[in-house]
Amino acid sequence: MEDRITEIEIALAHQELEIEKLNDVIRQQWLEIDRLKAQMVDARNLINRYETILEESGSNIDQLRAEIPPHY
Repeated sequence: MEDRITEIEIALAHQELEIEKLNDVIRQQWLEIDRLKAQMVDARNLINRYETILEESGSNIDQLRAEIPPHY
């Protein structure tokens, strides 16, 4: 009976270690997701600023978009 309890305790310890590792991975992924979201916001702001400058300069944005080569 004592051997069985020891085996269960060992198995539980391994599971707890694996759960901790998985939690670390999830934490890292959320940090990466937050970083990527911030980059997307920055990129969107930059695009909006660029479009505003083009509009203020009298450029036709739709015409410029139509001129983009098809491989983009």
